[in-house]
Amino acid sequence: MLSKKNSQTSVLWAVVCAAAALAAPFSGGLYAEDKHGDNHGVNGTPLFLTATNGPTNYLAVVDARTREVSMVPTGGAGGASGNAGSVAVQDELAAVANFGSSNVTIFIRRGNNMHAAQVIKTSSKPVSVAFGHDHLVVLGQTTAESFLVTRNNVSGTSDGIVQLLKGDGSAAQIVSFDGGVAYSEKSGAIGIIHFGVAGLIGPSVSVAIPPATSTTHSPTGRK
Repeated sequence: MLSKKNSQTSVLWAVVCAAAALAAPFSGGLYAEDKHGDNHGVNGTPLFLTATNGPTNYLAVVDARTREVSMVPTGGAGGASGNAGSVAVQDELAAVANFGSSNVTIFIRRGNNMHAAQVIKTSSKPVSVAFGHDHLVVLGQTTAESFLVTRNNVSGTSDGIVQLLKGDGSAAQIVSFDGGVAYSEKSGAIGIIHFGVAGLIGPSVSVAIPPATSTTHSPTGRK
């Protein structure tokens, strides 16, 4: 069980990660592990993954050893902007948000490449994805939802859908932490959602972020 101090630190870290999306969006490149070594890849070569986010969305797979690049179609459309975390990785699984087609493509590693295994429909246009708590969590423009992960399979049916604090289309990023998930909306909201017995349960809980000031203090508190 987490101590109160560790729990607070975990929440703070999740909030910091979510808040970072308000200022510095990025493409979401990640490494896909090869847990089977030579059976599925060449000496467990790491793969760097990122999404092209174009009208026809692709997962760009970069072999970190040979630097060869493979473009694997997601079967969906990109088009999200001002977001972060459009690609998520857990072991040999990867998830890619397809904003324009309102779905998420699940990939599984085969050798030194990734292969599309399934496409999951989402309740709102997805901008960010993450793995945690044996679930895939998806941040859409108006909702956050969870899908159960069992080994290398992701359920096609959501087991939890929660409305965002603002739900105004400005959703930016979602991250998982010990107590649940934290997400950001560019219009100025940071929210936390907890997991229930199954998936996410509402409502979203607002997190107050102290306003920035122009006054600089030293570590001792002196100006």
